[in-house]
Amino acid sequence: VKNRSILEKNRLPLLASVAIILVASTAHAADWPVWGGDGSRNMVSFEKVVTLDFDPGRMSEDEVVDMKTTKNVKWVAKLGSQAYGNVTVADGRVYAGTNNESPRDPAKKGDRGIVMCLDEKTGTLNWQFVIPKLGAGKVSDWEYIGVCSSPAVEGNRVYVVTNKCEVVCLDVEGFKNGNDGPFKDEAKYVKPKGGKDPLNEKIDADIIWKYDMRDELGVFPHNVTSSSAIIIGDLVICATSNG
Repeated sequence: VKNRSILEKNRLPLLASVAIILVASTAHAADWPVWGGDGSRNMVSFEKVVTLDFDPGRMSEDEVVDMKTTKNVKWVAKLGSQAYGNVTVADGRVYAGTNNESPRDPAKKGDRGIVMCLDEKTGTLNWQFVIPKLGAGKVSDWEYIGVCSSPAVEGNRVYVVTNKCEVVCLDVEGFKNGNDGPFKDEAKYVKPKGGKDPLNEKIDADIIWKYDMRDELGVFPHNVTSSSAIIIGDLVICATSNG
């Protein structure tokens, strides 16, 4: 996709704040790969038939939605306790940022930023990008906020701005097609300071490259890094959240 400008900061929480709810449709809907849907960022869908009559259902005390109580809902996927960035959809995959309050990997517990990649047809988890905290507290990486960036998808790459003020490029396939580079040290990346969290290639994300805006630009994100990437030609552009 050439000359496609993408996302900017957005803080609209996901429905129910703890789940993605996919509304059932009789026809295949168009992709929504970036914040706003396309380069206009105008939030306008060109779908001719849209289901408006739906019910997200009732949630039990253990935060599981009873699908029998839903209406026109295809599947529900649980996120963490907070989610601010818009969901993006491309090539049969659904992407969303959240926190780690509902860990998908038992070996990685505690406060982290999370980007989930789900199967569009079933809602099952393909992989997740786990980001340790900066350790600066509310001043630069507010507790339990998670990833506020809306992932931007182009081809076989997805771009996200992390809670650590990094721009990161990920492989949409995860480790399914191997550990692509130039970045190869995912095992070190996923470990918080002093932690021993193991890399799990069945569920962890494959990092292609990363750019640390704090180290490279000397910026100081205020409270949380919340911008999302804009792709223009061969350039990836984003705000720093410097404050």
